[in-house]
Parts: sequence; structure tokens; C-alpha cells
Amino acid sequence: MEFTMSARSDAACFVGIDLHKDTLTACTIAAKGGEITYRKIACVAREKVREFLANLPRPSVVAIETVGFYRWLWTEAELVVDQVLLADARGA
Repeated sequence: MEFTMSARSDAACFVGIDLHKDTLTACTIAAKGGEITYRKIACVAREKVREFLANLPRPSVVAIETVGFYRWLWTEAELVVDQVLLADARGA
């Protein structure tokens, strides 16, 4: 695991993931143009989660909320995105 305080500056997109027990909501912001999109995916639909992460523009940065069960998502993201960050929900 890489722990860092800042996102890479050459990213094509930035994704913030609000993780809940049953669903995740991803907010994606394109680095060029600033287009914002939202997507909600059921956590049990792991293949859809993998597909979403794999199809992000590259390079991509994903920030995941540090809830007690984030590790499965970290593992999935780490396989296909360029940088994974943890976001402390208490600091929001």
C-alpha cells in the first residue's frame, strides 16, 4: 500500500468513492473540462465495480472513504488504477 497526502498531477480523472455497506457512489471529475459524473454500484456486484475501475481514463486517481470495510475496494482499485488514496470521512 502506498500512503500519500497528494494526488498525482498528471491524472486524466479523479474519483471519490463514498462507500457504504450495500452500495458505493463514485463521483468522477475529468481533469480536462471538469465534467462531473456520478455512478452508484451495488457492492455485491464486484464485476461491475471492477469494470467501472478498469474503464476509467488513464492515468486515474481514486480516493476511497476510510470506513471499516474499505479493504476489498482498495484491493480491486489497486489492480487497475494508477493511484489509490484513502480519505478520512471525519475530515470532510
